Amino acid sequence: MIDLAEQLASAEGQRGFARHMAGLIRSMEFESAAALIKDGLAKHPSSFSFACRNLPPEQVRISGWDELFADIAKVEARGKICTAIGINLSGHHEGDEPYFEVALYDDSSFPFATATRDDILAQCEDYGVPWQGRFIDGNTALRCHGLASVFAALTGYEHHDAQPDPGMPAPFIGFKLAQWFVYLRVAQALKQELASRGLPRRMPVLLGEHDFGDWFATAYMSARIADTSAVVDQVAQRRLAESRARFDATVEEQVDMYRSARETINSFGRFFLSEMEKSHIDFCDTIQTNELKRLGLQLDRPSWKLSDREFERFLDRYRQAWRENTRAGRELFAGASVTPPPPPPPVSPTLATAPLPLAATMAPPRPRGFGRKGL
Repeated sequence: MIDLAEQLASAEGQRGFARHMAGLIRSMEFESAAALIKDGLAKHPSSFSFACRNLPPEQVRISGWDELFADIAKVEARGKICTAIGINLSGHHEGDEPYFEVALYDDSSFPFATATRDDILAQCEDYGVPWQGRFIDGNTALRCHGLASVFAALTGYEHHDAQPDPGMPAPFIGFKLAQWFVYLRVAQALKQELASRGLPRRMPVLLGEHDFGDWFATAYMSARIADTSAVVDQVAQRRLAESRARFDATVEEQVDMYRSARETINSFGRFFLSEMEKSHIDFCDTIQTNELKRLGLQLDRPSWKLSDREFERFLDRYRQAWRENTRAGRELFAGASVTPPPPPPPVSPTLATAPLPLAATMAPPRPRGFGRKGL
């Protein structure tokens, strides 16, 4: 067995150990890699030994595949063809489990569509793969589960930047082994997921790291082609419903601000207004006028002067205008049966609506100072 204390005491020794471990995982010699890590943790006991103990491969899993398949479909709807998936263990996360940075690639960065696994692995030996940073889309769809104890030990270790030295802290050996334990278990989980789940088409899944630890890159191919159309549609429908709900919630925040402004202004005295109250009314009227113009709505007087019935009719039309007269609203609600019904004919000319212009190309703004807080 390798004398880890001696090997990890030098920069060259650390590089050699990393190359050896990466080679075992790339060649899928998982048992050999696990035995080396287990033996090292036993000979150099630390908190990492306890964290990695009794953590079998089947305890680690990767979720979020349906979300990822939907992301692939969304990218391809824009005319791109995804030919590879990248998963990087991230060193820029402080959650409970290791974090994945997920990227989608096409053949502009590497000929993934025709490459064999050996072709790809040949690029993974040294730092700086040809596709690095050249993805066509990035997301965080995938999640890691089952490695919380190891990840907590890694992130809590204070000497993770220790330089190679014969006098380095003893737990540093456990720290290095625990990093490779994470690489190993994630690689095993990924291989199992691909075997049982499959992918929409033949494509490699590239596993690597981004400032997580020693340089590591490998690739696995899915032998199984799965029909993902049903789950993609389900995810798309759920995302649409969630986006619509967020849109409507933001518009309702605006509605609440209109109500608050109206209530505040109507609480002012009828016969005498202070300079501050006059300024507040002018401020609210200016914001309202500008927003209604952007939405293609007209009022012949400020909304706070409307009767209760007129005001509620105005708010119905305001909600509908956000759905019909903004790009975000049209994209979310085009052809939707959930569009609010048009209001009944107005009881007075107060709410005459102008022809609706081209939509504003913005999402609903955040509330901007209605009520007394705007002063």
